[in-house]
This record gives sequence, C-alpha cells and structure tokens, in this order.
Amino acid sequence: MTGKAAVVCYILLGALAAQCHGASEVPVDDGVPSVAPEIGSSSATVVDNRTNIEKLSDTNSSVRRTAAILVGNEKKKSNVPALISLLADEAVDVRRAAIQGLAVTGDARAVQPLLNILKNEKNPQVRMSVVMALGDLKNKAALPAITAMLKETYPVFRSEALRALGKINDPSSYSSIVNMLGDEAEGVRVMSAQVAGNLGIESAAPMLIKNMSDPVSIVRRACARALGQVGMPSDIAELEKLFGDNDALVSAAAKEAVELINRRSHDKAAQNAAKGTKKKPLK
Repeated sequence: MTGKAAVVCYILLGALAAQCHGASEVPVDDGVPSVAPEIGSSSATVVDNRTNIEKLSDTNSSVRRTAAILVGNEKKKSNVPALISLLADEAVDVRRAAIQGLAVTGDARAVQPLLNILKNEKNPQVRMSVVMALGDLKNKAALPAITAMLKETYPVFRSEALRALGKINDPSSYSSIVNMLGDEAEGVRVMSAQVAGNLGIESAAPMLIKNMSDPVSIVRRACARALGQVGMPSDIAELEKLFGDNDALVSAAAKEAVELINRRSHDKAAQNAAKGTKKKPLK
C-alpha cells in the first residue's frame, strides 16, 4: 500500500470508528405512539401497541434497529437471547444495534456470540462495534481475540483493540499494551500511552521516555502525560527536557507531569511517615 493510500485508508477508518462510537445513540421517545394513516383516510390512525421485543421481528430494518437499541437500554437479562438472535440479521445497522445493546446489558452470555462474529464478519463497521462491545463487557475470555486485533492492518482497529484492553484491565495484557508504544502509526502510539498511563503500567516508563523524542507532537504530549501517571522522581529530568518544546501543549503536559510525580511522591512519603508514627512504641 502506498503512503498516500495508507493515509486515505486511515482517514476513512478513523471516520468509521467515530461513526461506530455513535452507533448506540438512543432515539428520542416523545411518548407519542407510532401512528400511520389508514388507506383512504387522512384522519384515522393505527396505534402500534407491540412491545419492543415484538418489533425486533418487524420487516422494516429501521424498526428492528430502533427496537434493538431500546431493548438494550432496558438492561434486562431476559432480553439477551432476543438480542443475540439479531446478530444474524441481514441489515448491518441492525446487527450493530444488537451488538451495542448486548454491551449495555453487561451479560456474559453475549461474549461468545460476539467472538464468533469477530471470526467470520467481513463488514468493518460490525467488527469495530464488536471490539468496542467486548471492551465494555470487560470479560477476560475476550482477551485472546482482542489481543490478536493488535496485528490488524488498519491502525484504527489496533487503537480500538488497545482501548478495549484498557477497559478489561488484566495484567496479562500489559506487555502487549506497552509494546504498541512502538507501533508505526502515531494514533496507535498515542492510544497505547493513554492506556498505559490510565492503568498505571510502570513498566511502560522506558518506552514513554523514548517516545518523548517522537517527531509527532501529539505523541510527545501523550507520553509526557502518561509518564506523569506512572513515573518516578528519577524520571523528572527527562520531563524537564520538554519544558522548552516548540509545542506549548507538550511543554504544559511535561510541567503537569512533573507536578503529578512530585505530588504522588510527597503523598507516599506522608503515608510512610504516618505508618511509622503508628508503629512507634509508647514510652
């Protein structure tokens, strides 16, 4: 793939990720029942009294999609089988709505069906929705499949896999998260730094320091912030090198990181002192 083609693919898939993140938007329910005019009459109406579960089998895919979103938002365990059945729907939007609905329920029964989709699904929108849902479900059974996604060709998939690993937060995946700091795509390096920082992965410090020399400013900024979350007082000298960075945001992030490390070090010292006082024998 040429450099220009790679950039175009990355932009398109980035837009796809944003669209997937918005797939679970809840339709407005104004409390007015759905109505449709009778044939030959402009005033008579037909009230749709079906439940949302019943609407899942409607012939209109838009009705099925809306029903799937509403059923998922009910967060009822009893709705899970009905949502799982929609994973085989012919309409992409319906499948995605069912996936998001299952994620909202938080039910572990959804994990295996979602993993099956990840193996066989070709539509990138659906695959992206599955990765996001598996992250939201936070089930460790999904770790092997999500970790495998770190080898996907397109950076946006690798980034979403990292985000999912961050939500599951299992120590067995920490090394995989840290390794992605060396990814060729700047967006993936940024996501890796954010996840490592949020999870407090101290072993990421050496790579974070290395990436603070990255030619891309957003990478330097993300790594400085993450180092502030996981770094030690001995790392402050490396952060101080960024105080004069030509990007003001990078410089600000480095200064905030130093403050965070100092604050954490001070708090730890205070805690240790308090423990020592408690253990001191009375005379």
